[in-house]
Amino acid sequence: MKARGFEDASVSQWPAAAKPALSEGARNLLVDCAGLRSGQHVLVVHEDPALGWFDLAAPQAVARVAIECGATSEMLQVGAPDIPAQPALAHACEGADIAVFFARIGDQERFAPCKMAATKVVSYARTAAALGSAYGTVPHGEMIGIKQTVEAKLAAAARLQITCPLGTDLQGAPVAECDDVTVRRFPMCVPRPILAAGFSGRVALTGYLTPTGSRCYDPPNLAISGVVFAHVEDGRITGFDGDPDQVSLIERHYAHVAETFSIEPYTVHSWHAGIHAGCDAQMPADPDPDLWSNSVFGSPAFLHMHTCGTFAPGEICWMIAEPTVMADGSMVWDQGRLCL
Repeated sequence: MKARGFEDASVSQWPAAAKPALSEGARNLLVDCAGLRSGQHVLVVHEDPALGWFDLAAPQAVARVAIECGATSEMLQVGAPDIPAQPALAHACEGADIAVFFARIGDQERFAPCKMAATKVVSYARTAAALGSAYGTVPHGEMIGIKQTVEAKLAAAARLQITCPLGTDLQGAPVAECDDVTVRRFPMCVPRPILAAGFSGRVALTGYLTPTGSRCYDPPNLAISGVVFAHVEDGRITGFDGDPDQVSLIERHYAHVAETFSIEPYTVHSWHAGIHAGCDAQMPADPDPDLWSNSVFGSPAFLHMHTCGTFAPGEICWMIAEPTVMADGSMVWDQGRLCL
């Protein structure tokens, strides 16, 4: 059966050599991650490719492979995440066994209880190239195993230390487990976050402050010139140290985001680092720092901290490049390389 809204043309034009890897990535998402069975119905929600975040070829490949697996599939295009959800989306989700999101709206409220009966999968493989690369084809079960290994090592530690080449030095203990997301992520690229309530020290901020993908606000990013240090005491920002003009910009940004959502600005809620070596860490931050941070976060080359808000994942993200994480003196990440 052919998927509704599915166009064969673009798929048939792909080079033959590219199809097997792309199909492998799509099957990894559908079968290994979502648990697809023959006879089920798959809804593929894809963001308008004109917005620049997702291509059309990746969701088309997933829709086609669902049919090859004996399922039916349907594609539905949606807009940017700041546009209210279409009634058609809620209706389509009601009839689906599995809903795959190649769209930012799927990543919002990922820590809240999932409201749909369908198995919900959010894809961070945004393009056909990513889906058909090692990022999308490393077996999902293997990535789950890596995630569980990292989580166990961090949770068992009495003390954790985060450092980076720019001067970050944050230390503390995992006082309690942070809730994990309520949707299935594909590829699996980060462990469960570590609550930051027991952590103190300083964090080097450089490049950009970016959103966490939870909610939309304007402007979404703040460019930082040079390095500004955020001082943290027991999970709370106590001040910023650096060029006075840059510090003022950061403080105004925090005040703006906090006022927009009526939240507490200076909480550092939690943190985690990437675990998927197939994630492309070389993507440039310009011209869209939001797209950049939401694409490279799964690479071991970055550790990100959730701040601004007492809830997960907060609203402002700190991206720390080349992190080193020590668990009771044992290396877990070494300057952006996962050590297992």
